[in-house]
Amino acid sequence: MQCFGYTLGGLARQADVVFTWGSGGTISSVRDLTHRVNVQYKPVPQATYGFVGDFNGNGRIDWRDFSYLETISQAADDNTGPLGFCGHTDPGPGARGQLLQQPLIMPVTTRADIAAESGSNGFGLYVNGERYIFRLTGGTPPASGAKWTLRTYAGLVSAGTGAATLTPGQYAFRAEPRPPAIPGLQVSFRVAAATTLLAENDSTLDNVHTVPDPYYVTTSLENNTNRKILKFVNLPPKAIIRIYSLSGVLVNVVHHNDVINGSEATWNLRNRNNQFVASGVYFYHVESATGRQKVGRFTVVNFAQ
Repeated sequence: MQCFGYTLGGLARQADVVFTWGSGGTISSVRDLTHRVNVQYKPVPQATYGFVGDFNGNGRIDWRDFSYLETISQAADDNTGPLGFCGHTDPGPGARGQLLQQPLIMPVTTRADIAAESGSNGFGLYVNGERYIFRLTGGTPPASGAKWTLRTYAGLVSAGTGAATLTPGQYAFRAEPRPPAIPGLQVSFRVAAATTLLAENDSTLDNVHTVPDPYYVTTSLENNTNRKILKFVNLPPKAIIRIYSLSGVLVNVVHHNDVINGSEATWNLRNRNNQFVASGVYFYHVESATGRQKVGRFTVVNFAQ
């Protein structure tokens, strides 16, 4: 039984999951109420649900049937002893079990010695990394519309004595929040009003500058020697940046138009002939969409090209 938890423990979630019964012993829906998403059915165990069949062919559903599931069977395979560490031999590709979308109601047993008890009617359920065997009262499924709620927790169970004990009161549970593995989960935010751009004023361009300054051979923004990056930061959403040499020659023009992410523009340190510029002092002239302007300077120490 340990092998199952080792393989799928990371798929567990802290949630209330509701199973709603339909007619004829079927499940009509499975809903995660905590995260407000439907729990999906998948034939292979994931952060989903499904039902097991009599995969070991002994005429009843027992714990070992879960070990025959695809992905679990490979992990549980160990035939070094009479039963192996996990009591399982992998039947190989094509012979492993797959989860069913609806419960298979037949004799079940929860006894470790599966040969000792034929059990009563019920079914085996897999959901979110955990497995359960149910015995149905009277051997018949609940009526259509009945709801079963599963509440699970994420955390650690430890013995107060530091060792295993048969006294339940000596065990303690400590909650441990973890990222939920939930297909379809979305996080949404509500804001009081739509995002708006601040109107330009006379100080809008005051904080415009280059990064880095000085530019010295390379920066952490670059991933190869043919890609050089110098950024103009704290820009308004729309601007034209003209770059000049110390003698006043126009080196290049960068057009900035980003009303969403806004404040940065990148120059590749190339002139209008697509050549890397030489080392030296350069001037930049920033002109916003409203005509406001700023002049600054920066230094480049470059490789000889």
